[in-house]
Amino acid sequence: MFKGNSSGFTLIETLIVIFIISLLSVLILADYQSGKKEYTLLQANQKLISDIRKVQNMSINGIEIEGLCSTASACYGYGIYFNSASSYILFADKNANRIYNAGEGFETVNLPFPIIIQSTSPLSANVFFESPNPDTYINNRTDISATIILQIQGTTFTKRININTAGLIQNN
Repeated sequence: MFKGNSSGFTLIETLIVIFIISLLSVLILADYQSGKKEYTLLQANQKLISDIRKVQNMSINGIEIEGLCSTASACYGYGIYFNSASSYILFADKNANRIYNAGEGFETVNLPFPIIIQSTSPLSANVFFESPNPDTYINNRTDISATIILQIQGTTFTKRININTAGLIQNN
């Protein structure tokens, strides 16, 4: 026969411990997924800033692009064109109009899912740096700044990038 002091766990105690562990696991997993999306937004934001600086530096240095810009066929500068909610185009201006035209793009960057370009101000923004100065043109104007807002689709999490008339890129 059993005496009153037996060691071990009862079935109820075991079920309660399993429930608590399961609940904590679900909470941690949900937080991980949210953090992963926020990290993807941060990466996309940094990539966009890097690409803006890339075309700005290409303009300063007068970089040649095989098949697009060379000493025989000069480019007047480099820019970035926001063509959709999920991508943007790096371009080399061939006709000195300081905006993107078909055939001038040398790289299309697709944003990772679920990141989108929520808005650009002004709409359909062309950010252009004229060689060799590099003067900054936003939609072919030197007197306005541009704002690009990236967002995690379906949430309110955003990152804002401002480009002023002097070419300063600010991350907010």
